[in-house]
Amino acid sequence: LAYHVPLTPSTPPNAIQCYQNAFDQSGFSTGSIQITVDANIGCPSACNPTWEVSCKDSAQSEFCALKSDGCPVVCGQGQQSCYGYAYDQDGSRTGQIVTCVDAAASCSCNAKWEDTCTVGSASYCASKLTGCPLECATNERICYSPVFDPVTKTPDWSQPDNQSCHPVSSPCPCNSLYQDTCIDGLDTFCQTRAQ
Repeated sequence: LAYHVPLTPSTPPNAIQCYQNAFDQSGFSTGSIQITVDANIGCPSACNPTWEVSCKDSAQSEFCALKSDGCPVVCGQGQQSCYGYAYDQDGSRTGQIVTCVDAAASCSCNAKWEDTCTVGSASYCASKLTGCPLECATNERICYSPVFDPVTKTPDWSQPDNQSCHPVSSPCPCNSLYQDTCIDGLDTFCQTRAQ
């Protein structure tokens, strides 16, 4: 909010002095300045009209935010805030977003770019590029296998690994089309076949 300050002898009649946020030419805050306004109009917003916007919180109190950021989402009574990601047309994350939903509702994932994953009774959103992690039985473990390019017959490292559950008592299987199973002492590993 703008603040009234004591009048000085040089202040014109029927005028008040107020504070307003100050910025330099690059948009960096330099503190505040005093401005003189008509008392009948009252102090304007303390926000700098060139660099800031006036926002209100849940109690309807004014605060200033940079124009480049905009006002944050303020959810109303009986609502909850949901935090997620914004995506560009290629599915790359471009930043965080906040949405409001009914307090009794669940926050939802971006159906185009995300999967809804569940761990116990909780849920969260994961990129469709990686997907949700597997939940294996207590006597199993997660095995990872690279995706192979069928033309070059080599791993395509731009793709997330395939995941599968296998007994903890046996080694993770290799891709029989592109890999050989090798044994080194007690260790078993997968070796991509030479093309």
